[in-house]
Amino acid sequence: MCGIATFTHDLHRSISCSLPEADCYVGAVTDKADSYNYPDEVRFQIQEKDLRGYHRSADLLNFRNADVLCVQHEFGIYGGAAGNYLLALLREVRMPIVTTLHTILENPTKDQGKVMEELSRLREPFIVAGPNEREGYVPNVVYSCGSMLHGDTLVLPYAISDYATVIATIPLVQLLHLLLEKK
Repeated sequence: MCGIATFTHDLHRSISCSLPEADCYVGAVTDKADSYNYPDEVRFQIQEKDLRGYHRSADLLNFRNADVLCVQHEFGIYGGAAGNYLLALLREVRMPIVTTLHTILENPTKDQGKVMEELSRLREPFIVAGPNEREGYVPNVVYSCGSMLHGDTLVLPYAISDYATVIATIPLVQLLHLLLEKK
């Protein structure tokens, strides 16, 4: 499994264990015409280069009345110029969006810059490496180390640039309030 698939798997497992009554599921972007052998939590797939698939996925999420959409962003996963097909989906969904940026580019191309600018305008929160956390063996990368609930606090350990592990925390009530006020 790639790093983002591992991140998504761990996030799904954490949410499903913490909120067993929630209908938590995954949508996968695929680069093949036929399906990969995805685990059961993957309920729908988007063909990477099919713009209509991104629109259909937004319709599906809206129809299912999803409470929140968690997006794992990395350049090279999504179709279109610098992955701009993802933006078509994000513009159409009616739920809060939590975006994790797995790479921050110091010198993005014009198309990458446009995508990042719109992603940063769409909704919050973002988990990104701070200015003093961007150097290392693999610079400008944030790696998830899963998440867990400790009492009423969501704990998100993550690694930065392959040299350090840090912990972000937020009271669950505050996170839910932030997500629901954006709905």
